[in-house]
Amino acid sequence: MMVKGRQAQPRPRFQAFDQLGTNLSSFPGDAILSSEDFETILGTPIRFVPLLEHPLLKDHAFTIVFWVRDQASYLESLFFEMLHHRMAEEGARFCEAALAFGQVRHEDWTFHTDYNSIRVGLLGLRAKIAVRPYARVIGGSTVIDCLTYAGLGCNAAGSEERANSRQSLAEALSLFCQHRLGKALADREALLPLLYGRSAHLSSSFRAALIARFAAGNKRLAKSCGFPMEALAILPLPPVNSIPLEAVFSLQTQNVFADFVGDDVNTTEPRSLLWTAVDNPLHTVWC
Repeated sequence: MMVKGRQAQPRPRFQAFDQLGTNLSSFPGDAILSSEDFETILGTPIRFVPLLEHPLLKDHAFTIVFWVRDQASYLESLFFEMLHHRMAEEGARFCEAALAFGQVRHEDWTFHTDYNSIRVGLLGLRAKIAVRPYARVIGGSTVIDCLTYAGLGCNAAGSEERANSRQSLAEALSLFCQHRLGKALADREALLPLLYGRSAHLSSSFRAALIARFAAGNKRLAKSCGFPMEALAILPLPPVNSIPLEAVFSLQTQNVFADFVGDDVNTTEPRSLLWTAVDNPLHTVWC
């Protein structure tokens, strides 16, 4: 969130935001408030009101900026990220929530996928609403894109972006089984030959459902915000030779690996035996 304004006289209201209001009102320049937690409240615009209507900030101008990514890529990235936060949901159920509700919830977080509805809901706030497509960020970085949009330039201090590298599929599968079974796979490296160097992506059937659910709204959003519709296009086919994410992270896969978790597994057993034991069942599940 970006705030422009001049100094205002403080008044004792909105106590939860008093310190923030004091800091912003006394600051002579513009300010950027950045937090991933803002995404959770995007669907409930009224939660922005105590800040936007704070009496200390009545002379300030606000801009709410959020970045959007095609829903298939976003859900894939989000699913892998949430595995690091103790999520134990199957891939299909995780993604089906986005179709049914336009959002995915985990613990205290809410992640939104109906971007056009989110923007429309925010338009009534005392703020300018800016939507930036992830596929067209300046310099290939959301950090640089944000700083450039704010007029700070990409040479500003702290503009370096932390790489958002996705864990390997073997690591992700191990986390999935650990969260669901309570124990980690005894030999994560034994998974590698089972995966044949492949990656997991949403299937073509699920992508078709995402297109039916979100494509029209994506086009309206792109038109309203002045960026190409292609920036939010959901590709109908996954990458060649990938495994369906919904099949990999499923109850069926969990059941295949159920006998290979915990410290009681004989990890001295040759990996080829483990490979033989689970390869055929997994081939059936994943194909």
